[in-house]
Amino acid sequence: MRKENISSSAKLAGVAVVFTLIFFWSAIADTAMYFTTNSEQTITVCSKEAVPQRMGHKYMIYTNEDTYVLRDFLILVGPYRFDTADVYGRIEPGKQYRIKSFGLRFGPFSWFKNVENLELVEGGGENIGC
Repeated sequence: MRKENISSSAKLAGVAVVFTLIFFWSAIADTAMYFTTNSEQTITVCSKEAVPQRMGHKYMIYTNEDTYVLRDFLILVGPYRFDTADVYGRIEPGKQYRIKSFGLRFGPFSWFKNVENLELVEGGGENIGC
């Protein structure tokens, strides 16, 4: 009986280690991308879409410039976001935004630039290039 307890404890510890490694790997990858690929631009949101996935949604933003994704992120020595659904809900198609983004667009792996921050441009032109 004691051998089974050790075995299940070892399994639980192994699962905890795997989840911890995945979490830190994600944070390290986001941090590297943030410091090497960040940019700022003004865009017009043409449309947006919440694509259902296994666990939650992938929040897509289609603009006159590029296609972006909104997702939670953690930069080890910088910004973070864990309220992606709320930010997505405030985005209005046809409006102009000043955005900060990071990441790469790489079609074969369906990677998109992640929007770090967006701010509505007051008095900005509407439907520019959509």
